[in-house]
Amino acid sequence: VFLCDSTWQGSEIALACGYKTQQSFSRDFKRLYGMSPHQFREQNARVPYLRGHFRNRPERELSEAGTPIPSVRIENWLPQTGVCLRYYGSVDQVHKVWSEELLPWAKDNVDLTDARFFGLWFDGWDSIEKDRYRYESAIVLRDIPDTVPSPFFVQALPEGEIAIAHARGRMDALDRAWQAFALGWLPMSGYQPRGNVVGFDEYESSFILGSTARQLASLATGISIKMCLPVQSHPLAL
Repeated sequence: VFLCDSTWQGSEIALACGYKTQQSFSRDFKRLYGMSPHQFREQNARVPYLRGHFRNRPERELSEAGTPIPSVRIENWLPQTGVCLRYYGSVDQVHKVWSEELLPWAKDNVDLTDARFFGLWFDGWDSIEKDRYRYESAIVLRDIPDTVPSPFFVQALPEGEIAIAHARGRMDALDRAWQAFALGWLPMSGYQPRGNVVGFDEYESSFILGSTARQLASLATGISIKMCLPVQSHPLAL
């Protein structure tokens, strides 16, 4: 939509897709499609999609040569609230936010039955230095406490239309899956990111509630996540 049905410049499209520079957008675009954005526009190319349904293409492991555009569905989420904790530091230590801080408190103070576990990433894998990542962990509970001790806080998670895709792999592979999601599916989907809301991951409870040793082993071999992106209909959608 951006490339073929608008007069937007390359730099504007890059920013709309979440990139800081046109060069990084063009590099990832060519890796996914085998041509530059300019060539894509010149050929009036198209990537087929089914809005609001699963894409009709087989899933493939992220360890294959390329990262495929993932199957995506749109869900309408009701309001939900989570107990959260912010983190700023090395990406290699993010797991400690769960294993050493949020989970020990949660296991002693709240009912984790049917809990859901989310991670909000405010920086891409290659966007900044790896010791300056911004991350937020969140546990959505059946019953939220009236008060929580600092540094924990209660916060509403995004609601409404959420684009959902599954991915599996180690951290760098999951980041590539997010790029395929945002760059491969989103521009041709008829949707756009909603406001300033960031994308987030939903983790399997078996991973989050496992022992620290099990978590580290899973990170080394690869974990399964749901990639979640709050969206709204794009004004340029066909």
